[in-house]
Amino acid sequence: MAREPLFTFIFCVYNRPNFTRLALEAIMGQTYKNLEIIIVNNGGTPEVVEYVLKAQASDNRIKILHHKENQFSLDDHALIYRVCISPALMTATGEYVYLHFDDDLLSNDYAEKMVALFLGNPDCTSAAGLPKRINATGEIISPEARTNNYRPRYMPGHLLVLSTFCTNSRFLYGIMFSAPGVIFSFHRETLIKAGGYNVCIEQSQLYGIVPFGVTGYDETAIAYCRIHAGRTSAYLNRLGWTSSRYIVNFVKDWQIEERWKVFGEDVAKYVVENIVNNTFEDDTLWFVVNFYFFRFKACVYAFRMMWFRSYFWKRLPVLLWIEKRQFKYFMKPHIRRIFESQVWLQKVPALSWLKEKAFK
Repeated sequence: MAREPLFTFIFCVYNRPNFTRLALEAIMGQTYKNLEIIIVNNGGTPEVVEYVLKAQASDNRIKILHHKENQFSLDDHALIYRVCISPALMTATGEYVYLHFDDDLLSNDYAEKMVALFLGNPDCTSAAGLPKRINATGEIISPEARTNNYRPRYMPGHLLVLSTFCTNSRFLYGIMFSAPGVIFSFHRETLIKAGGYNVCIEQSQLYGIVPFGVTGYDETAIAYCRIHAGRTSAYLNRLGWTSSRYIVNFVKDWQIEERWKVFGEDVAKYVVENIVNNTFEDDTLWFVVNFYFFRFKACVYAFRMMWFRSYFWKRLPVLLWIEKRQFKYFMKPHIRRIFESQVWLQKVPALSWLKEKAFK
C-alpha cells in the first residue's frame, strides 16, 4: 500500500474560544488521518490556552508553539508573520501545508481531497476547495447566489490569476476564482522557496506562488470563511489601516514583474498594474466608508498613506458618490427608529426634511 503523505495544518489561535473549538474539532475530525497540526498560541486567553492544551493531550498529532504575548502591532502588521507563522512553517514536516485561522471551518474531507489533488497531478503545486461565506452563527450567507469558482480540476495557475483581472467575459470574471481570504494548500517546499507566508498573504499566494505551477481544485471540498464583526481585517479597516505600502513592497521584494515575464513582458506589466490598482481601490473605498461613518481619525491615518497616489484622487469622487447612496440606505432605518422613539423630534421644523426622507 502506498504511503500517505503527511499534511500539515498551521492553526493560529488567540481570543475566540468558541470559534477555536469548532475550527479545531473540524481539523481533528478530518477523514484524512495522516496529519500534523501545529497550533500557534499567539498569546491566547486562558480559556483558549486551556482548550488547546486539552486537545494536545488527547491527540498526539498536535504540536503547540507558545507565545506569552500577542504578536500584533498596528505599526508593524508583518510582526505576526515573522514571529508566529513563519516559525510554524519552518517547524512543519508535512509534504503539504495549509494555513488556517481560528474563526473559519473546513469540511471533514478537506485535507483528503487536497492530498488527492496533489497526488493526481505531479505538476500540481497548489490546491483549493470551494469557499463559502458563513456568519457568526455558522449559517451560510447567500446559499443560492453562487456565481464564482467554476473552473476545471486542474489548470495553469497563471491563467487562473489572469482571470481575476478580466472584467469583460462572464466566463472569467468572478467565475473562475473568488475567495474572501486564504484558501490555498501548497507543497511545503514550494511555499518556502517562493518566500513563505507574507504580510500580504492573499496577494503573495495568488500572485507570487499559484501562477508558477498547475493549480488543483475540488469544489466538493468546502472551506467555510466566517464573516463577522470581530474579524481582524474589518477591525483594521475601521482604524484606517491601508495595505497599499505593504503591497508595493511585496511587488518589489518578491520581484513580481520580473517573475511574471516568463508569460510575456506585457502580461507582467499588466499584472503589476492591476495588483496595485486593486489595492488602492480597496483602500480608497474604506477611506470613503470611514468618512461617511464619521471615523475621521481613521480617515486622517489613511490619507497620510495615500494622498500622493494619483489613483486615490481619480477614484475618490466616484466612490464618494457611490457610497453616499449606500450610506443613506443603511442609515435610513436607524434614523426612522430615532424619530419613532423620540416623538418630540418629529415636531422640530428644522428636522422636517430628515423626517420626510426617513419615512419615505
